[in-house]
Parts: sequence; structure tokens; C-alpha cells
Amino acid sequence: MRLTGTVLLAPGGTSGSTGGGTGGATVQTYEGEVRASVPLFGSAIEEAAADAVRTALAAEERAGREWLAR
Repeated sequence: MRLTGTVLLAPGGTSGSTGGGTGGATVQTYEGEVRASVPLFGSAIEEAAADAVRTALAAEERAGREWLAR
């Protein structure tokens, strides 16, 4: 299986807004691809891996938001 991707951090204006600004907020964007070259089961493996990555990223986001809210 191969997992490739990028993470982009960019200024996001003020909290709760969109667009560039100097309000101190940051937008973190993930883009990636999961590939499994297993005959017959490749797509199921890819979907399971993608779900696991999405779950981990959501947990990371929650932890970051909680930390920033302190």
C-alpha cells in the first residue's frame, strides 16, 4: 500500500472567517491518495486505510482545537 499526500498551512484571517487576513487564524489543508495493488481486494483496503487516515486527522483537529481553546 502507498499513501502519499501534502499538508498546506495558510493564513486564514480571523477565527470563523474565510479569506486571507492578519487575524491570527490558520487553515490546514490535507490532500492525499491511498493506493493498494492487491488483486480483488485493493479497493476495499484503500477505503479502509482512507477511513483510518480521516479518523486520525479528525482526532488531531479536535486535540488542536482543544489545546488552542485553553
